[in-house]
Amino acid sequence: MGSNAPVQFANAVIKVDTVVVAKVMSVRRNVALTEVDVTGAEDVSGALVDEQFLPVSIGETVDLEGVYVSGQGEVGPDRLEPGQKALEAAMEAGTEVVLQVLDQHGGGYDFTGFFTAYSEAGAVKDVWKFTASLRVNSKSAVGPT
Repeated sequence: MGSNAPVQFANAVIKVDTVVVAKVMSVRRNVALTEVDVTGAEDVSGALVDEQFLPVSIGETVDLEGVYVSGQGEVGPDRLEPGQKALEAAMEAGTEVVLQVLDQHGGGYDFTGFFTAYSEAGAVKDVWKFTASLRVNSKSAVGPT
């Protein structure tokens, strides 16, 4: 690894800004709607109340899970793959980034937001598992190349 050549899993490419993230094993997109109860006295039907709700906000996150091979014998930030350096730096600074998720046909989304979580754990010598979660503020479709 260690280069900016597209690292693919199932022919998908994941980038933070322009830096390719190491081998991403799964991408999970979560969309949630927040609602408010607007039930009033006029919603009483006999002995029952017909609850009424309205949507008030929508929130979206993108969760990543993957692996990377660290620098041989390196410690600290030098052991990180360029994509992991970008993830970690963006997380620690609260920087807004563009997370690009492309499928095997070159289509997908540019998700603009900030990382709310990043964790990593060494499982086997020089092989690290990582997870990251991006709070999405906006997204735009990316067409096939």
